Amino acid sequence: MILILGSKQNSYDGINIELAADLHFVAENDIWDFIDLERAIVTLSLAKIKVIYDFLQSDLIRIYSDLDVGYTPSGESTSMLDQLEPRPERRYTGCSSLIAFVNEKQNVNLEIEDKDVAYQTFYAQLAELPKITREFYFANLDRSEYLASWESYGVREPLLRRVLNISKTRFQEELKLLEAYHLASLNEYDDDLWIILNGSFNKEPVLVDMIEYIEEKGFNEKQIFVDLDFTCFS
Repeated sequence: MILILGSKQNSYDGINIELAADLHFVAENDIWDFIDLERAIVTLSLAKIKVIYDFLQSDLIRIYSDLDVGYTPSGESTSMLDQLEPRPERRYTGCSSLIAFVNEKQNVNLEIEDKDVAYQTFYAQLAELPKITREFYFANLDRSEYLASWESYGVREPLLRRVLNISKTRFQEELKLLEAYHLASLNEYDDDLWIILNGSFNKEPVLVDMIEYIEEKGFNEKQIFVDLDFTCFS
């Protein structure tokens, strides 16, 4: 078989008829282009299509890149950098409104300067993660409950596994990232396994005050924790 990296011609001249006969080569059947390949692939089982997909996503694109070909025939860039998720635009402008809320609600006198570093640290940790992992973090938060003994929020790990429709491997990978960036930890609590969200940064409580403020003001939690728009705290 001959695979044309592009579109094949309607006919081909100059084929050695004797050699083609020895090889059982029939031009009409044995010269393929990407359209023919696609037609053959879609007739396969889903398991086989998945194997082909994984190959195309890794090995084939790497080969094109090694050959210094900028794009695959389908138009997909072969540069790893084109697949790199950009860092989110920084949208942290301070925490003055949040601190004023906490001072009034708890009858305390917190200083903005003392808390600002803690909130910036929390923001920076979230910003290091890919968006898909921030969504995993938000799923934890969305299903969590306040745990007084931890002074933070947590969710039963078995519960989250059942309500979050991702593979076990993917679940573990996302959780490991949260643990690596000190945003969550897996702990035994109340005779069960819990994912506990880190509530403090720079030894300052952060998460509980944020959630109370967000709920009181009716802000969109997904916009804050996934899209990283912290402007509502200033």
